[in-house]
Amino acid sequence: MPSPKLLRSFFQQKSRKDSGSSSRTPSNKLAESSTSNIPSMDPFTSSTSPPTRRPAVPIPAFGAVPASAPPPYTEPNKDAIITGNMTTTADNPYAFLSTFDTIFLIDDSGSMAGRSWRETATALKSITPICTAHDADGIDIYFLNSPDNSEYRNITRSADVDRIFESVKPRGGTPTGTRLNAILKPYLRDLEANGSDAVKPLNIIVITDGVPSDDVESVVISAAKKLDRWESPAWQVGIQFFQVGEERGAAEALRELDDGIAEMGGGVRDIVDTVPWSGTNGAGLNGEGILKLSDVPPIRVRRSPALGRSTSNGKYSVIYEPYIQGSHRTTSASSPVEIQSWRKMRSYVQFLTTPTADTPGTCLMLHFDDKRYLIGNIHEGLQRASIQRGIKMTKVSEVFLTGKTEWKNTGGLIGLILTLADVMKAAAVDRASSRPLNDRTMENKQRDEATNKQFRGGKNDDKQVKDGRPTLNIHGGSNLMHTLATARRFVFRKSMPVNVDEMDGETVTETWEPTWMDKNVKVWAIAISPSSNTEGSSPRAISPRKRSFDEFENGQSPILESIADGPKGTKESPVERRDREQQIRKAVVSEMFDSDWRLDALVETELHQVRMPAALFVRDPDTRKIVKYTGPLPRSSEDLPCIKVLVRKPWPGALIQHLPQTTPSQTSMSYFIRNHPQRGKFNPKAATDLNVPMGPAWAKLASGEHVQSNDGKLVTPDMVLEKGKPGGGVTVVELPSRDYVQNLIERPEWKAPEVMSGIEAVIWILGPGVGQDESLRRFMKEFSHLKHIVSSQDYCPNYLSIDSSASATIRLNQLDPMRYPIPVHDNVTLPQPGQPALPKESNENVISAQRGQMIQLEPSFEVQTADVVPPLNTAKVLQETPWAVLYLARTAKAELSTDAAREQMARQNLPSPDAEIITLGTGSALPSKYRNVSATLLRVPGCGSYLLDCGENTLGQLKRVFPPHELAEVLRDLKLIWISHLHADHHLGTTTVIKAWYQEVYGQEISMGNMSKVSNTEQPFCPSKVLEEEKRLFVASEVPMLQWLREYSYVEDFGFDKIVPLSVQAARPGLRDSTVLHWNDRIVGFDTYEPNLNRALGASTGLSSLAAVYVNHCHGAMAVSLTFPTGFKFSYSGDCRPSAAFADIGKDSTVLLHEATFDDELQGDALAKKHSTTSEALGVGMAMGARRVILTHFSQRYAKIPVMGNVEGVEAVLEEGTGEEGAEGLGISDEDMVGGDGDTRATSLNGAPEPYESRPQPRSRSPSRALSRHVSPVRNSVSSRAKDMKVAVAFDYMRVRVGDIAQMEKFTPALLKLYEQEELDDKVGTIAEVDKEAKATAKAAGKAAGKAKEGKGNGK
Repeated sequence: MPSPKLLRSFFQQKSRKDSGSSSRTPSNKLAESSTSNIPSMDPFTSSTSPPTRRPAVPIPAFGAVPASAPPPYTEPNKDAIITGNMTTTADNPYAFLSTFDTIFLIDDSGSMAGRSWRETATALKSITPICTAHDADGIDIYFLNSPDNSEYRNITRSADVDRIFESVKPRGGTPTGTRLNAILKPYLRDLEANGSDAVKPLNIIVITDGVPSDDVESVVISAAKKLDRWESPAWQVGIQFFQVGEERGAAEALRELDDGIAEMGGGVRDIVDTVPWSGTNGAGLNGEGILKLSDVPPIRVRRSPALGRSTSNGKYSVIYEPYIQGSHRTTSASSPVEIQSWRKMRSYVQFLTTPTADTPGTCLMLHFDDKRYLIGNIHEGLQRASIQRGIKMTKVSEVFLTGKTEWKNTGGLIGLILTLADVMKAAAVDRASSRPLNDRTMENKQRDEATNKQFRGGKNDDKQVKDGRPTLNIHGGSNLMHTLATARRFVFRKSMPVNVDEMDGETVTETWEPTWMDKNVKVWAIAISPSSNTEGSSPRAISPRKRSFDEFENGQSPILESIADGPKGTKESPVERRDREQQIRKAVVSEMFDSDWRLDALVETELHQVRMPAALFVRDPDTRKIVKYTGPLPRSSEDLPCIKVLVRKPWPGALIQHLPQTTPSQTSMSYFIRNHPQRGKFNPKAATDLNVPMGPAWAKLASGEHVQSNDGKLVTPDMVLEKGKPGGGVTVVELPSRDYVQNLIERPEWKAPEVMSGIEAVIWILGPGVGQDESLRRFMKEFSHLKHIVSSQDYCPNYLSIDSSASATIRLNQLDPMRYPIPVHDNVTLPQPGQPALPKESNENVISAQRGQMIQLEPSFEVQTADVVPPLNTAKVLQETPWAVLYLARTAKAELSTDAAREQMARQNLPSPDAEIITLGTGSALPSKYRNVSATLLRVPGCGSYLLDCGENTLGQLKRVFPPHELAEVLRDLKLIWISHLHADHHLGTTTVIKAWYQEVYGQEISMGNMSKVSNTEQPFCPSKVLEEEKRLFVASEVPMLQWLREYSYVEDFGFDKIVPLSVQAARPGLRDSTVLHWNDRIVGFDTYEPNLNRALGASTGLSSLAAVYVNHCHGAMAVSLTFPTGFKFSYSGDCRPSAAFADIGKDSTVLLHEATFDDELQGDALAKKHSTTSEALGVGMAMGARRVILTHFSQRYAKIPVMGNVEGVEAVLEEGTGEEGAEGLGISDEDMVGGDGDTRATSLNGAPEPYESRPQPRSRSPSRALSRHVSPVRNSVSSRAKDMKVAVAFDYMRVRVGDIAQMEKFTPALLKLYEQEELDDKVGTIAEVDKEAKATAKAAGKAAGKAKEGKGNGK
């Protein structure tokens, strides 16, 4: 069944392309068919005969099922082989099959097992004879996981389908893009070589039930671009996706795939259709259903070939296209006829998240066909939750932040911007470079070159190109600009300008004009202040106009020239000062996302004026080439030569050393959002009676314009239009506490028809306990005509939001419950633990929010629950674990329970064997649905808890590992947070963890309002006294990290005044004890000349020493070794290349935690992106003589289990250099810093970033086979140091005691069996056979044991 788009194109152009050509090669099937029954395939050509192959019938209404659906059929005998071509007649609904080769790509992942698998087999059995009747070649079947087999080709019998489906068993993942690429690649190669005249068109039908685990879009776009470049017929290739099963994420992913291909591909042909199968009255998938759903209603929005543009006029205009199941209306002209669609554009709001540990806020998506809006909290974990559900953010261009401007509501914003910018950059560069020159005008060519140059770092003077880039607009309350500007030291993108709109929300105009609007919606913003706030939240008059950013710019860098220093010779008023300071922030944000700065631009500077650290270059006087400067450096003890050197031009945003201070804002943002009103139906009789001539005048009236009648009278639209309908809308309100309720309900908008007309629902985002407020409950009853949907911890349970990660951990728990606890969750209890109980709700209009719940606004209001995502069925996950895996796990436990094993463990002689390592996030660069970004908790009894890096939503990971009472203990015991470097995936969760610590330790003082605050500037005068009298949390990192925390503390009181910010000056090479710690410019340490301070620091941190070295990754990246009074030594690499200096300070470590981003086969990637491979990480462990090694920070390309190398014969190959040698001192200057983290955000000077989704996935060695070589005992290593070195691989939520790391190797066979994929068929064939074999082995062993026991009892 060719996809509808493929068939439409085929029948629309067939007569124009093929008429008169009898030498077409695709089996000459059309030439052999009787063409007398098909007078014309062109639906736009006048003809007395029907334009299609079927009898003429009236065109059905949009969405109606045509009366002439494909007829039922009877399945032939299984052994019958039907061959030969069937004559094409108007009465044969399947005649088109003779023109296409049909391929079925079947999802054979584990989730297809059961009903979906049986239904797919039955459907293919019934379809096979029909396809064979029209194509002697039959059908080809491919599977996503099962290896290709020649027996799956040219299937002509139903019995063959039965046999194939019996031999293939569902297992593995959903690599849809990889398999599509394998099918399309040889076909396109053949097409390129022989041309479309000689290659039969191809139709691929994909039957799947899950979200693809790889990149489908890139494969489809690449194929479509090639087809466009070769000018292949529009029907040459078609791909149709059928979704079976009930996975909501899959349905959303397929919708996004269908909607977004043409847009992402820059206007390429759309060769994809997607169809979710829901059946009729619960009916399963069947052949007849596939045939019916292969066709769609005749109205379709598409590009008009006649107009060369999208056919849009306010509402969608549509074009009649060929319709397979019925005849079509024809016109007397050869050009398409545009008509007004009677279909109202659908719009709806959907809950992406509700409050859980994984997703600590509420986020909504307002969905239009052409645009998406995010509303609510852009919280930590939002990206990860979206990836889990298959929701793509590529169409998001507007963000409306609710609530207060604080990290709880904005913590995911920076990560979201980085990801969107990288995707936009890759798409823009690809569009600019892939269009064939012969299809472009010179103007287009120049524009593309300018775009390409701009996105690759070159200078661009084409303002139109710059302004044409996609822009992200972020709307919210005050301090939003400041929040983004604080990230200037570690965020820099050039591909997606970001506009920040700090909405007033308190100003009300007399005409109730919306605060913001676009072609889809109108938005009224309201800012609510707490009742205790003296500012209040009453509407106020409009303030005088502020100066714009452009007025400050004056043609130069606004930061350098006219903003930072203020006006000369005049005194600023407070308003003018605030205005100028806001322009500083705006200029910084502009430079962060829309700058002409280039990384490779060098400027000549006097050597003594260079600010170190910096990369210095000079021009060789002989060759005139630029070479690295190797002489004396500024800040050294050597005399400096009086010369000029070349240094990188500082990034303008980093020249602002300190942002102007601001104060926390207590206002909470909320929004009234409405669709535009719909005009009433045009009344032709009224227009005729008013003597308005039919034609353009009618069109103007219909579009809202005034016209003159034939007798000269003015006719207005309201005279000829029926009464219109207000646009559907919703109000989104966030109330952080009960203090906000009264000012909210007193807002005049609730009583203004100009605002409330069309509003059908209120979405309440409530803080803890706010739902109990009596005033709010009375307000909801007063507005009982509205639906009230509440999202809060009181109304929504703490379910598992990241299903894939939780499922993986639950399976690991079955193997080794001591090391892999089931994530803490509760799908039932309300309110969530720790919240006061709610009274029973009597208002039936108040409902709880659910993930996936939709509020449809147009064409009619409706609260829909069809897409609600049910909580993870943990019982089902447990049942899916193969019996063989459980058997191997029980064997491992039995081995560890023997006396010999206990004795061996007792002889380990490890310091602090009860110290516990909890790997909270083990992925690199971006969060994925299996691994979160970097964070590891170390708990040392008697010393304290220590957090090594703190990626986004680390607090949520802690909440999944520890129940509330244990988490409180962990937070109270937290002594130190170490941030290895300033990449976003290593520190964006820091403020949330600090705030949780602050509230746990000082919560009582905060609530009573008697917090004593000692200024950080006062602390250096008496540091030992401060540490002795107050409990402090140490944050150790480089200076820019601590500056970021300080600047953000102006926005929110997260406890910065109670931390000890330790800036670390790493040890010099060869001097392992030379690390210097600074506390507000005062040197502190564990071995200084101040004994009191040494004792206080040791007691407060629980450490006896802290040593750090710079490593080769990015500017300021450091590795650290922590030594404890017990003799326990823990070394952590952060991100780096294998470092000799790190091996030196980590000498004789008890535990080494080292990154292993890439497998050994990707050594080139590791070098380019300054990461380590598995073998390199192990080499560091061997060099430092580490007793135990844990590997972490795996590339997200290894979705479930990392690919590990062979450790036999591994040698320590270490590098001497550090990242400091080529780094600038102004934050964004190192190329890794510009690009983000190495794996998915690395940016070269000459190329675009490669987001993980768009990369071809490496076909490395089998993960499970290679892992066995890695985690097995290393006794055969040539290095004597490795004999005692035990190695473990980190997974999220893993908890392992130092003394138990050696035990983990016993679970290697079970772990391998759990994750093995490719070698499963080679060794045994199917999981069922594995289970059968394991059960047989167990049964035989049981019988043998029974006989032995019986023999012993008989005295034998």
